[in-house]
Amino acid sequence: MDASESRAFDREELAGVPRERRAAITRAAGRVAAGIEPSALMAIRLPSADLSALPMLLEAQGVGALCGCSSLGLVSRDVATAMDDVVRRTLERGEKLAADRRAIRKAVESEGIAFAPIKGAWIADRAYVVPEARPMADTDLFVGPDYLERTTNALALLGFRASEETWKHRVLRRDSDLRVVSGVIEHPDNPRPVELHPEPREAFRGIEGRIELNATNQLAPHLEDIDDAGQAAIIAAHATVDALGRSLRLVSLVDIARLATVLPQSKWHEVIERIPQPEGARFLYPSLELAARDLGASIPRDVLATLRARILPSLARWVDRQDIDALSVQSRGQVERDLFEIFRIWPLDTVEHAAVWRFILWPDRFQLADRYPKVAASRLWPLMYGRHLAFSVAQLGRRIRMRRREPRAGRR
Repeated sequence: MDASESRAFDREELAGVPRERRAAITRAAGRVAAGIEPSALMAIRLPSADLSALPMLLEAQGVGALCGCSSLGLVSRDVATAMDDVVRRTLERGEKLAADRRAIRKAVESEGIAFAPIKGAWIADRAYVVPEARPMADTDLFVGPDYLERTTNALALLGFRASEETWKHRVLRRDSDLRVVSGVIEHPDNPRPVELHPEPREAFRGIEGRIELNATNQLAPHLEDIDDAGQAAIIAAHATVDALGRSLRLVSLVDIARLATVLPQSKWHEVIERIPQPEGARFLYPSLELAARDLGASIPRDVLATLRARILPSLARWVDRQDIDALSVQSRGQVERDLFEIFRIWPLDTVEHAAVWRFILWPDRFQLADRYPKVAASRLWPLMYGRHLAFSVAQLGRRIRMRRREPRAGRR
């Protein structure tokens, strides 16, 4: 099957797989992809309709190539062919991303610029036996604010040009990155932009968490590396934000589980102090707990207990109730939620409550750029607010329809 013949991502088809079964598949696939339980998927008996959607589901969760066809056991020829296609496309794209990383490193090093790969660009080489099997949408680099312009100029020699800026990064694209070639997620020729981060930070609903780094000079005198604890904090915080926004991809938790196999246990005690208190623990605990509980990641229990003690009890209970699939894009519109869920579990005080309301009602331009990058980069950027208003009205309607309903008195 050629990449051009591969089935495009179909959210409706994935939503058609019953939620409980999809949740079981997701947990099992995570354990396979993390190398913790290689036979976990074989233990799930699936009807043929769900089996046909399995390659697409694993690709959507970012673990298709990490699981591979052999993890499914005996399947039909069509399913095996589709799964092999996912693996082939992911590895081909991964090879191009690896070549990007090598070219980027050479270009940046030649200018004596302090930098470090972060997120997928770091962990693929740090914790995966086959780095190309770990999918990435882009290449993330921490360059520090003093190096942002110099790095932009250095990467211009590779054809990258500044495309848009958001509240946390600058996006660089080549001409080949300006359009999506195919609707399949891991198409080798789909865009592979670079994101430059002048500060390592994450935010959710207008509340920010800044990661404190312990920069070392282990690679070369003129290069700035980030220690493992700082990298782990970045990865965990990013996964938590995706989970809270219900856009979590399973591969983000697999990253944590794989990192737990290569980091000394003592390193996780450093991780929990990398985002200053009192806000830090809430950016770390949800993703670390989900990875430990559902994938079997070897996060020390005393680290999880320390983090849990530092967060709101309502957030801890929220994590206890979630399954990984419920926090994914595939489950939007299928999972009941409290209408004001975020206000119960996220802000710590009245100032933060106000920040959340402001983000929901009238975010600033660079916050909206994450959602509407093309409009944000043009002179028509004020139109983002019209689109935001329409999005907010539609989102409110969806949330009202999917709000958690308490049983009426007298009903059984």
